[in-house]
Amino acid sequence: MKWSPICPADLEWQVVDGIDIPVSRQFGDVYFSKDNGLLETRHVFLAGNDLPERLSHFLQEAKTPATWVIAELGFGTGLNFLATWQLWQQLSQQIDSAHGHLHFISIEKHPLQRQDLARALACWSELSDFSTELLAHYPSLLAGCHRIVFAQARITLDIWFGDAAVVLPQIQCAHKVDAWFLDGFAPKCNPEMWAEARFDEIIRLSKPGTSFASFSVAGIVKNALKKHGAVVTRPAGFGHKREMLKAYLPFETIQDTPVEKHVSMSSPGMLLSKPTPIQTVAVVGAGIAGLCCAYALARRGIQVMLFDEQPLSGASGNPVALLNPRICPIEQVAEHLLMVSWQFALDFYQQFSWVKSVAISQWAKHEGQHDRAVKARAQFEHMCNWAQSYPKTLITIDHVSDNAAFHISSIAVYPDQIAKCVLDHTNIMTVPTDIHHIQSQPQHCMITDSLQQQYHVDAVVLCNALAARQMNMPYVVPPLRAIRGQVSWSQVSPALDIAEQIQAANYNGYHVAIDAQHLLFGASFIPNDESLELRLHEQQHNIRLLEQHSPTLASRLVPDTVRNRAAIRAQTLDYLPLVGYSEQAHVWVLLGL
Repeated sequence: MKWSPICPADLEWQVVDGIDIPVSRQFGDVYFSKDNGLLETRHVFLAGNDLPERLSHFLQEAKTPATWVIAELGFGTGLNFLATWQLWQQLSQQIDSAHGHLHFISIEKHPLQRQDLARALACWSELSDFSTELLAHYPSLLAGCHRIVFAQARITLDIWFGDAAVVLPQIQCAHKVDAWFLDGFAPKCNPEMWAEARFDEIIRLSKPGTSFASFSVAGIVKNALKKHGAVVTRPAGFGHKREMLKAYLPFETIQDTPVEKHVSMSSPGMLLSKPTPIQTVAVVGAGIAGLCCAYALARRGIQVMLFDEQPLSGASGNPVALLNPRICPIEQVAEHLLMVSWQFALDFYQQFSWVKSVAISQWAKHEGQHDRAVKARAQFEHMCNWAQSYPKTLITIDHVSDNAAFHISSIAVYPDQIAKCVLDHTNIMTVPTDIHHIQSQPQHCMITDSLQQQYHVDAVVLCNALAARQMNMPYVVPPLRAIRGQVSWSQVSPALDIAEQIQAANYNGYHVAIDAQHLLFGASFIPNDESLELRLHEQQHNIRLLEQHSPTLASRLVPDTVRNRAAIRAQTLDYLPLVGYSEQAHVWVLLGL
């Protein structure tokens, strides 16, 4: 099955005791109980999976960074997630654990628009702090996985927009699921959600001790779980419902890695994952990739040593960086790396003060690209039509110019401010030296710097671009090609007004304001050239591109103030980055960006 463009939830509203109850027109069913949706969630999904007891035990035992995973069919109004977040916060405050991390995965075929989500959650005043955070980060309704990191709460939320039949086979978990919320619409309303093939994937993502809870005790649900060896019970349901479903996989059911047994009082045989042993990580390279990698690890409670003679000394060190995605056909959005990464980056960077919102005009560079862009623009029309009141709309359609295929709401970030924020983190120690040698040991890595100083860490992440080729280690880095780039910036007169400061453009080159007085533009693209000398003809090239795109803006450059910076990009042969576990034990790579 293939990904399809997302069709948002079509709702009608019923008012019960002054509370707005959303009802799905697609499935003819309510999103939560008319008696009390929050109490239903606590009874069926939290108590049904013994979460108060199991999460408490997990947090008490998490002496090193460890992850607990909950997966859900049917995100709906997000009520289950918010109630889980509230429980997680209460337990975290009681136990004062700094290491436990909650990973919540949810699938939704017809997501609510933001204004509908806000209306549905407005009645739960005790969840208002959590719902406000969720609404602030709620993603655009594009197919695929949308990851939201609530760093202070130590929660990662993955919302997958799409049909469960398509989504479930795509999910790969570093930690298998501990508990399932089976909360799709009732089987009689939505039989596809409960098909046997869905349960095959659910079991694939599960492990011995995984628990399941559902409001539905329909035969299709019970039999599918029993077929895979689950122990199924039917305790009292919520409100007028006589029964609910509660199940778990016994330890003997699935062959898996050793896990630590934890017997639940109400569900014998439920288990907990063994915490990961990784506590210290060396990140080699302090460009944007290395800084963000170090920051993500540090927020998980991992102690990070960040190695680089000078942060931002390479291609990441320009005065300003523009998040400038390449728009793809809408049916490819879920699997298009640049689109997925851009959506995550928008949310990631906007939690800080060192960004500014910009509107990018993307101009077609040649006729074939223009035709593809116009087609893609038409495909995105539908999203803009139903998202006019949605403040985080990513793409607006330009009906005036045939050349500018899109106006894109994006951001510009300031790398020096990123570095300052990251390097101030208490879990990050900066070591101003280069790493020359990595030697894997059975349980850890020993790394040696340029001064022959040695360090022992649990893992290493290489984020040092082309320099990874020169490191003395058994692992051979796949081919990386050097691409020289020289960018220019200049004072402008008269100064840029407010509207001009938030306008950026992508043409054969690009431009973006640094501030009211300075405009950055470029850049050259010279393959297989590793020279860092500043070249006049490349500066002239950058100015010429700007003149061709916007003669008026180019005429405002103050000639004697033009400055340049040259750096080397590291590019793979297929233009995709190298990310993941290397062939050498305990060594990971984040290269070729």
